[in-house]
Amino acid sequence: IDAGSGGTNKDIFEFTGTGQTFTVSSLPTSFELLKDGGSGNSLKGSEGVDNTFTLSDVDKGNLSDSTSTINFIGFTTLVGGAGTGDNSFVITHEADGSIELQGAGTGSNTVSTTGDFNRTWLVDANNKGSVEGYTFTGVDHLVGGVGTDSFTVNSGVSIGTI
Repeated sequence: IDAGSGGTNKDIFEFTGTGQTFTVSSLPTSFELLKDGGSGNSLKGSEGVDNTFTLSDVDKGNLSDSTSTINFIGFTTLVGGAGTGDNSFVITHEADGSIELQGAGTGSNTVSTTGDFNRTWLVDANNKGSVEGYTFTGVDHLVGGVGTDSFTVNSGVSIGTI
């Protein structure tokens, strides 16, 4: 299925299940958008490669690996790919989100923010916490943006680097 490039036509692959994990083994090039049309579904990155989930607006963005990029919308959980690849979750907008970001594999798992926005971070368990409505687990690196970032790390818990 391919509407071709250019124009206003977009090929949308819509998942209508509930509570399912959709693993992207390689990013599809014939679709412009992956959409969660059900409820409680997860989007999982490719295994063994670097995955970057860029959140450009509330609960939508794109997933990139070393060869391609695809847009997504509506998923409740984003899961990094298993294996040795690095997984990055980049929040580029100011509004609060509600997606759970899950690190995976043996590579680095990073949550970062961009833009000149003030952010409030909380690390409330080992490698787990939240930033501006997004929750994260299995993450070992936190990177703030150019705005004022406030980090609170609860007593007795740890995170790799801030």
